[in-house]
Amino acid sequence: MLLVAAALPLSAAKKSKETSKERFVDSEAYKEKDEFRSAIIDDYEDLVAGEDIEWLWVKDGVKLSDYKFKLSGKFVNKSEINDKSMMSTFNENFDEVVNSRNEKAAKGTLTVDGGVYWAERMSRGKMWIPYAGGHLAQAGAGIELVFKDSKGNVVAKMRHSGRQGDKPEEAAEELLDDVANYVADH
Repeated sequence: MLLVAAALPLSAAKKSKETSKERFVDSEAYKEKDEFRSAIIDDYEDLVAGEDIEWLWVKDGVKLSDYKFKLSGKFVNKSEINDKSMMSTFNENFDEVVNSRNEKAAKGTLTVDGGVYWAERMSRGKMWIPYAGGHLAQAGAGIELVFKDSKGNVVAKMRHSGRQGDKPEEAAEELLDDVANYVADH
């Protein structure tokens, strides 16, 4: 085993964290064309796997915690369900929730386009799935966000999903909290 590791070129060991992360376009989630849905992101080439956000890209030199955020309009719903409460949660709470943990913001405001690519209501029938049923039975949602500077240049993109509670708006609240926590720390 040590011989194999020693045989690897030194340059391979020095790969940056960014380039060594899985790219979204190489993932099974993207390749499953029958199930893949998009919302507002036009180009997925630069999205990589994240730790707190499933898929993301942030322009080199941009620190999201330096900014406040303003939703540019309303979230676009491209999911198969029309849930007014979920959409109200995204549209009415985005600015407040995402900015709530971002006290250091000093460089201005980024506008954010948002879209829902997937949403699902709670399903008690999924509770019987071995090892994962409790989680999969919860309501869920998936969102895409595109962050733009004052000149309209894209400086960050996120694609994230999650499950929480009995209603899609509970999943929406959880996703907004995830985004708020990420931008406050990055």
